[in-house]
Amino acid sequence: PLATALSEALSAAMIPLAVRNLPEALREIKRRSLRMMHWIFPLAVVLLSASNWWYPWVFSPEFREGIPVVNAFFLIVISRMVFPRALLLAVQANRVLLCTSLLELALLVLFGLLWAPTWGIQGIAWATVAAYFFEKAIQVIWLYWRQGISPGQFIPLGWWMFYSALLGAAYLFSLS
Repeated sequence: PLATALSEALSAAMIPLAVRNLPEALREIKRRSLRMMHWIFPLAVVLLSASNWWYPWVFSPEFREGIPVVNAFFLIVISRMVFPRALLLAVQANRVLLCTSLLELALLVLFGLLWAPTWGIQGIAWATVAAYFFEKAIQVIWLYWRQGISPGQFIPLGWWMFYSALLGAAYLFSLS
């Protein structure tokens, strides 16, 4: 929830700048998102890695079975640290936002229906992570394809990939 609130706040704060001065907004989104990544990703990695300890302590040992679900939801941080929304609003691509949101919802339902019978609530968590990821990926691709805005202009790609791999590794380690 913290990553969601902060990422939405950053995205909303960047809209007026993106409307006024898109090149400056690209640099500012990249700079501010990197600053956010440097503490959100490590915090997520630590919380995910230590979830076997803190989760039963915070909630109660009876809820220990919920740890894999909570751990899967930590993967949402990967897509939350990408900020195409402000740019799409600045270039008045409202239809793209609507269509990608509807696609996200459709994918969430589809993946949920496909994965829940096999993996239960864990499948729903993975469906959520996958749907969010696809939404952001399509938005980033659209910005590149239709507006010529490459991902590297507003995403610190090296750091994002490093932190995403680190979080993914922590998640895989939590499965064992």
